[in-house]
Amino acid sequence: WPIARFVALSLALETDGHRIVWIRGPAEDSFPSAARGFGILDRASLTDLARALASARLFVGNDSGVSHLAAAVGAPTLAIFGPTPEPVWRPDGSLVKTVQSPSGRLDDVQVQAVLEASQKLAGLDELRT
Repeated sequence: WPIARFVALSLALETDGHRIVWIRGPAEDSFPSAARGFGILDRASLTDLARALASARLFVGNDSGVSHLAAAVGAPTLAIFGPTPEPVWRPDGSLVKTVQSPSGRLDDVQVQAVLEASQKLAGLDELRT
């Protein structure tokens, strides 16, 4: 999912009063400047990453290993799918939801769809006043 959409999602959730923490792994050289206002878990060990994910109220990520780890440690997990088949590659778990691109292109997954699915999964829509 394009980084700009993660930024927009983060801003929307932060506006609702939620603390946002981004995960930066060894493959990322840098974050976009818009992401610098959020918390960052920077190149954590697998153990520290699993611990952080286990305490998360919600994890949102692409179809990736980190999404599978989040689901494995019991975090409410929203995985965003583009061309890969969600029924085959979705993380396992009762707290896992997915958003699949209707066209197979990640660019076609809209922020509003991910925001609504995130709020529903984490019960955030019920907490709004």
